Amino acid sequence: MNTIKAVCECRNMSEDDLVVAVQRDRFKFLDDWSVLIWIGVVIMVFVTGGFWLVGILAYHFNDIFRPQYYCSQCEQLVLPKQFRI
Repeated sequence: MNTIKAVCECRNMSEDDLVVAVQRDRFKFLDDWSVLIWIGVVIMVFVTGGFWLVGILAYHFNDIFRPQYYCSQCEQLVLPKQFRI
């Protein structure tokens, strides 16, 4: 888990009151899935011969290979221009 100091809208973009931006884990989207989604994915993987899995990985390409940073306070996306080193 990578962290970096940043400004965020939850703190009114204050340079004096920085937040910690946390890089989201590569497969965090899997934690957000409910049991019904998991059942649907397993069924569709068997029905389509695995093509459905390729579609899911393609859809979440940026989440897996270019994870983004989120504010530790409000969970809002933190852009690189908001980083403060």
